[in-house]
Amino acid sequence: MIGALEWTWPQNPVQRARDITANYKLLVDWIYSGKLLTRPLLTHIAKPGECQDIYEGLTRNKGEYMSAVFDWT
Repeated sequence: MIGALEWTWPQNPVQRARDITANYKLLVDWIYSGKLLTRPLLTHIAKPGECQDIYEGLTRNKGEYMSAVFDWT
């Protein structure tokens, strides 16, 4: 998950502020523990060959496309 303000966090630990790595670890912990449910956020699963359609949907049809995952199997 990438947020709009993600890059405002320092990349490495600094005094009195969490860093981006600590934020990612916290996010993974929340997903693993069930505190953050990600399945409801997933609106599209696509094959890699459909990447152009997914990109267009994410940029032009934001009401329908919240997120996408590519199935590489």
